[in-house]
Amino acid sequence: MPSIAWYLAAPALLGALWLCADDVARVVAPRPVTTSRTLAEAIRNEGPEATYAFIRGGVDPNVPVAFRDSDMTGDRDVVVAPLVLAVARGNDNAVMTLLSFGVKMDVPGNRKAVCLARRLGNGIDQMIVRDGPITAPIECPAPSNTQFPLLDFVER
Repeated sequence: MPSIAWYLAAPALLGALWLCADDVARVVAPRPVTTSRTLAEAIRNEGPEATYAFIRGGVDPNVPVAFRDSDMTGDRDVVVAPLVLAVARGNDNAVMTLLSFGVKMDVPGNRKAVCLARRLGNGIDQMIVRDGPITAPIECPAPSNTQFPLLDFVER
């Protein structure tokens, strides 16, 4: 008859074996970090790992990216700061990744992210102000595009 100690230890041992097997599987057949071709696609479609993979690969998170989306830009081609795109998407994990790994808030395109976040009311503006950091006051433009708010913050 097994002891109580075995009943308590068995789940922990099985869990440890599962984690080891999963780690071995990752080494033998690594999963791709991203399937996106651009930083913009990673911000739109994936998690912070994909965003970080592009930054780690040499993509400058302060350089505006080309972007097109039927829901966010009305199928228009735009050029937008990656941080602004992450805010427009509501991707707070991508925002944190960008803030943690190289976004400079003194770049004008990046400063627009706070205004867009305030307009969308998704709470990301507080994260940007807290972790940015933002040293100068930000003046936000009056809304002119209610259907596609991102269009008010693209590079001109």
